[in-house]
Amino acid sequence: MLVNIINAQAALNAKVNIIIINDLYEKTLISGFDTRINIIFLHRKLHSRNPWFAIKLNMTLSRIEPDVIHLHRSDLYALIARRKFSRAACATLHDLPIGSVRRGGLIHRLFPRLYSSSPGNVAYMDKINKIFSISQAVHDHLLESYGIESCVVCNGIITSNFKQRPNKAPYKKMKIVQVSRLEHDKKGQDLLIEAAEKLKGKEALQYVRETYDVSVTAKKYLKEYSNIIMLTKVNTGRVKPQSNHTSNMFIAERRIAA
Repeated sequence: MLVNIINAQAALNAKVNIIIINDLYEKTLISGFDTRINIIFLHRKLHSRNPWFAIKLNMTLSRIEPDVIHLHRSDLYALIARRKFSRAACATLHDLPIGSVRRGGLIHRLFPRLYSSSPGNVAYMDKINKIFSISQAVHDHLLESYGIESCVVCNGIITSNFKQRPNKAPYKKMKIVQVSRLEHDKKGQDLLIEAAEKLKGKEALQYVRETYDVSVTAKKYLKEYSNIIMLTKVNTGRVKPQSNHTSNMFIAERRIAA
């Protein structure tokens, strides 16, 4: 989604900078960026307690002087030192809202996840000028629970890139690829397994994940669940985004949509 959005912005002659804070990213995604996009790596080690990354972030913002700052997570708002840039910030809510918008001290601002077992995903959203929600359901929950208005932007996926099959299925057996992290309580993989079992009976269902995040509990649960209803395969390999696969159906699923 990020690749599609920023490439479209670059095509409109916008000057786009991508700041990657953690030293954890997909090289295949980076290679998909338009060459006009400036990619800045802060090289913070995952879970590092060194505050140097926050200093580098603000130095970078002062150097590039952005007109708009989009935050992938709202808690990053606390790291922006200059008022000029905090006013230019916006953020996207990628999931149903949980947690608190309340703020803490400086150390909590630098390492918010170290001081709460459930930090949530709405920190500082009452202070950020513009919030985007990935679905109407997320928008409605955010408004009802927190009184925060947001703009719904469903996704940046170019659906025209997906091949469409004719009305009559050309195969007796349908191969399904479901792409998301393996976390059934959020993504609803168990619902897809159950639907496949009801519609097709004892058919193979293949799961492919796209991110590094795999819930061990979900993996064990889905394997046991698939064995109960006699499905043959649960695969936790990796797949390139929006690439061509030898499947008949491609599903990017969330439990709330299911």
